[in-house]
Amino acid sequence: MGPLPLDRADIPDALELNLRVAVIDTMNGMEPVYPSIYNIIDTEKAIERELVAYGLGLVPLSGENQNPTYDHGGEAWNASYTPNLYALGQEVSWIAIDDDIHGVIAELIKQGGNIADVANYTMELNAMTPFNNAETSTFYTAGGTAYTMLSTAQFMVTGSTYANTTTNAIDLSEEALEMWYGFWRQNLVNQRGQKTLERIRTLMCSSTQKMLADRIVNTKDRRPESADNDINPINSWDLNVIESPLMSTDGRYFLFGRKESTQLRWYRRMDFTVRRYPSPDNGNLRFVGLYREAHGGTSPFNIAGSTP
Repeated sequence: MGPLPLDRADIPDALELNLRVAVIDTMNGMEPVYPSIYNIIDTEKAIERELVAYGLGLVPLSGENQNPTYDHGGEAWNASYTPNLYALGQEVSWIAIDDDIHGVIAELIKQGGNIADVANYTMELNAMTPFNNAETSTFYTAGGTAYTMLSTAQFMVTGSTYANTTTNAIDLSEEALEMWYGFWRQNLVNQRGQKTLERIRTLMCSSTQKMLADRIVNTKDRRPESADNDINPINSWDLNVIESPLMSTDGRYFLFGRKESTQLRWYRRMDFTVRRYPSPDNGNLRFVGLYREAHGGTSPFNIAGSTP
């Protein structure tokens, strides 16, 4: 392992005629979760900028011959996304390629091979990082103050605040989701304090919670994990349950409205690609896999959840 070229010493058994099977231990086949959460936008810009604007207040009662009340919207805050470059290369000895009887090296380097696998893994890991740090890392900045994705005091231009999480952690359960339904409808508001009309569409949890979540959501006849014969109302929500193996297993989970109703962004500047270069002088081959993207969130609107 390391930055040196892959040569015959790294795969001695692949040079033997009597080798029957070579198992390539990669992450190939991992299905990423982030495209179902983030709004993926192709970009050709060096920097993408977004503006969060607040709208009008309520329409007041007006009498006959009375002048209307005037109001206006404005800028609440802005966000910018600068695509980063991610790159990883490997160099392969041309002699090792020539002596590779069983195609082990060929399998590793074809179409980027393991570089493509670890690139997919890296994207998913980076995509989950804002959720794994939802209560600690800056998600957006408004009014000169940094705010986290989940908070009991999110920014509002009115000078008030709203909460998209609870003060104390709530373990995932049927009762918890029933609580979240009311919490969502009563607490999630826009910058003028108007409640969201978007309903909960997606539950994202860790792999250790997936079976519990499926049981809660899909049980039709009666409440799961209970002798109570009462119906399970959550089954009627048509809730989509997703999980990522790279999401923290500390009990956190998240609720979203429709993907289009959130401001989770994945700006794709350059798709993953593999470029092949000859190594100077020694005839080796170099493979460099690279991509560019910027991801994060412009606003926590229509996002809620519980963290430890």
